[in-house]
Amino acid sequence: MEVLNDMKKQSLVDGVSYRLAINTCARCNKVQEALELYDEMLQSNNVADHGLLRTLLWLLSKNYGYGTQALNLLECIKKLDTVCKPVRRLLIQEDYLYAIDACNSSQMFKESLDLYSELKQLESFKLDNHVLDSMLFTCHQTTNSDVATELYASILRNKNTEVNLSHYKLFLSIWLSAGKFETMHSCWMQMENETLFVDYTACILMMQCYKETNQYIKAGALLKNMQQSGIISGTLEPYILAAKSCIQCGEWKLALQILRAADDLKNIDLYNCVLAACNTAEEWDTIISLEAEIEQLTKNPDSAIHCNGDTIAYFILAHFHLKNDAKVLQLLQCPIVDTPLLAKIRNNFTLQ
Repeated sequence: MEVLNDMKKQSLVDGVSYRLAINTCARCNKVQEALELYDEMLQSNNVADHGLLRTLLWLLSKNYGYGTQALNLLECIKKLDTVCKPVRRLLIQEDYLYAIDACNSSQMFKESLDLYSELKQLESFKLDNHVLDSMLFTCHQTTNSDVATELYASILRNKNTEVNLSHYKLFLSIWLSAGKFETMHSCWMQMENETLFVDYTACILMMQCYKETNQYIKAGALLKNMQQSGIISGTLEPYILAAKSCIQCGEWKLALQILRAADDLKNIDLYNCVLAACNTAEEWDTIISLEAEIEQLTKNPDSAIHCNGDTIAYFILAHFHLKNDAKVLQLLQCPIVDTPLLAKIRNNFTLQ
């Protein structure tokens, strides 16, 4: 900058000088300085070529909050491309991707999606890792499952596209948020066919899918694989999700197996999942047995297991169906904070 200022004093600055200075700023990540020099360059009636515009686009794509400026630069490249089109094409895929990245970092996701629609119309368009990284980020931020599914379909058609675990996890997360569970199943099968090593996060995403679709057999199998692979690492979340997949179908036996597999990790939330599955299956005696087990655990002062409103609610339902009226009355009077389920049960008994 000092050299350029000295040249200005001597009226020696030309378009080449500005281009060199802007390129230097870009290499040093000096965004404001580069943009100021670009404005000066235009005000001095110097012309910016597509190479300089592309350098500025690249710089903006690496920093936050410059989406609008990036769109303006892209428009300049488009105009140059229109002029030169009969002879050569100046507009390339990276121009769009740099602008998309700049828009993403500015949370201008609608603009990013619009640019992607334009990008696909380029004759030179190719689905590569940059496209995947940029557009999966956009889809993840906007829960746009349609574009994500379109990208995934293109990957399946184009066997040359490199897809890594991070891409797959973004796909799964987007579809989970959008409730596209069948697509998640299909993608997971593809991952298994590729013998791709999956991590904890990928497994949890699928476990959430199985929980939402009540796929208790698949949830149990995945939990077993996670245990054998050693990727559970002392966390209870996969056990709870697997147990929740059993609730609606009343698969109380599998839920109970999951509880036992959790061993020292189990807490009252996991017990409540098992109680809920037993309640669906009307396994009242099993609930009573678990009640005795939980009561024994709560007597230990070092135990982290303490009954909550849902726990008491399932106990009440079991004793009610077994006609243990005295126990029902005792549990109804238990001084414990209401949960929606317990409040509903207490209100029903009050009305009676």
